[in-house]
Amino acid sequence: MDRQEPSLQLRRGGVEADVAVPLEPGSTVGDDPDAVYRLALETVSAAFAAGDPLRHGRDEAVAQAMTLEAIEESARTSRPVVVCGAPALLR
Repeated sequence: MDRQEPSLQLRRGGVEADVAVPLEPGSTVGDDPDAVYRLALETVSAAFAAGDPLRHGRDEAVAQAMTLEAIEESARTSRPVVVCGAPALLR
C-alpha cells in the first residue's frame, strides 16, 4: 500500500490547491493518529528531564490556538478573520 504524503487543501475563490506537508525522514506520524501527541509528550519530557527550556513557550501556544480559531471562523463564514489581542509573536 502506498503511503500518501500529508497535505493541506486550500480553497479560495473557486481555486483549489494541495500544499504538501513534508515529514521528517523516518517519521511515522502519518501512520499513527496519536503519534503527534506522543511526540509532543516525549519532547516536553526530555526537556524537563535535561533541565532544558522548552522549544516553544506559552506565547507560541496561545498564538497557535488563536490562529486555529481564526482559521475555523474564516472557513465557517467564508470571510477573512483578523487575529486580535495575540501575543507579540503574531504582530
